[in-house]
Amino acid sequence: MNAATQPDTSTQPALVGARLTLARAAWLAIVALAVAGFAAMIPVFLDYLREGGKFAAALREIGIPPNIYGIYLATLTLIQFAVFGVVGVLIFRRKSDDWWAIFVSVMLITFGGYSSSFAVLEVIDRMGAFRPLIFLMLGVSNAVFVSFLYVFPDGKFAPGWTRWPVYLWVAWSLAAGLFPDSPIALYNLPVIVSFIVPLIYYGGSVAVQTYRETHYYSAAQKQQTKCSPRWLAMASRR
Repeated sequence: MNAATQPDTSTQPALVGARLTLARAAWLAIVALAVAGFAAMIPVFLDYLREGGKFAAALREIGIPPNIYGIYLATLTLIQFAVFGVVGVLIFRRKSDDWWAIFVSVMLITFGGYSSSFAVLEVIDRMGAFRPLIFLMLGVSNAVFVSFLYVFPDGKFAPGWTRWPVYLWVAWSLAAGLFPDSPIALYNLPVIVSFIVPLIYYGGSVAVQTYRETHYYSAAQKQQTKCSPRWLAMASRR
């Protein structure tokens, strides 16, 4: 893996003892839940897409069988999860004693499986007993991904005040994951609100990263940000 795509761990103290054990156990638990939820969701998602989902009528009008459309999208979803998951596991394998590397690994794995939240929400009511787990993984994915956007590439909040809006987003995302039927959950808010709030956070992350690059980054960190997959921010607008 290219050094420019690695998380910057040069200033992070290695985890040891109980903290190391706890961090690794937390990684394993999150990854196991993410994989279990994704594995349970794919057959349901595939059946839904084979029916054409909400685009079934339009697909038939233009001569595309809904089942072909379903197989195509399900294949892309599997490839995305596989690619992000493999990279996340490799990072963890290489730096499993570093909390920032563990964080990046979790972000990649959960983002890879749950980044298309609108698509997930289309089938979530068909998930039966897995419904709470899928909502929880959506909450974790949203919380970790937005946090990553604000603290990449070193895992530190700079300027320091940016931690507070990020903490608010994390609390809100996790609350929505644990209590998805709550009226304040992102999924239940008016469409305009559920669009504007994430847009503010994603747009804010661009502004913060621009400021960090000008005032805080070392030469190596500037190179990292130039080589990082900035298209993730675009992909997250779901």
